[in-house]
Amino acid sequence: MDRDAAGLVIFSVNPSERAQYQNLFRDRIVNKVYEAIAPYSEALEKRLSLMYQSCLEESEHFLQMQEVEGESNSDTRIELLEINKPWARYRLMPVSGKMR
Repeated sequence: MDRDAAGLVIFSVNPSERAQYQNLFRDRIVNKVYEAIAPYSEALEKRLSLMYQSCLEESEHFLQMQEVEGESNSDTRIELLEINKPWARYRLMPVSGKMR
């Protein structure tokens, strides 16, 4: 599985086409979109949609990242999709990000 594709697996019958698919991600032609269930916050709702900036680095746990203090290296747009108190469903769209 391609770690940088966040769980997306693409198979190609023709190995010579593999680079073309990889380039879709490198050139940011394919956009990653996630959904999350998290506690609802009225204060957060008033701020959405927003661009969240953070500093991410690899975690000690396999295939996980963690937020740490430091200069931002990741931008994510956050939108509210649905409220079902005490929870809400959010859309997360990474705009940029890199691993240290």
